[in-house]
Amino acid sequence: MATPTTSTGHRLTANLPRPAQLLPGRPDAVVDLQTDEGAALVGARWRTLGARVEEIDFVEVGSADDPLGPGDRPNRTYDVVPHAEAADHDDTGWEVLSPPTPCAGWETAASASSGTGCP
Repeated sequence: MATPTTSTGHRLTANLPRPAQLLPGRPDAVVDLQTDEGAALVGARWRTLGARVEEIDFVEVGSADDPLGPGDRPNRTYDVVPHAEAADHDDTGWEVLSPPTPCAGWETAASASSGTGCP
């Protein structure tokens, strides 16, 4: 059987290892979104909005009938708002900034979110 060739006449070798096969468990690429160059490479824009902690209603875990199941006693707890962890979160009203500087708040870039950084 003849070895397949490309349209330019180069021979094709079967089963060339791909990056994932050469380095299993490693990503095919790494982009540093904390640099202008890395953000530009993937078309990311960093945006920021100050986060705050609010007290909210909560239900304690466990009941007399099921100590490890859902509870039935009201309680209070704390939550960080706004919620920006969803990939489809609309952050268009947030302030645009250069790659982040550390402090407390929400930042989004591309579809990634983290709980650190703001101007």
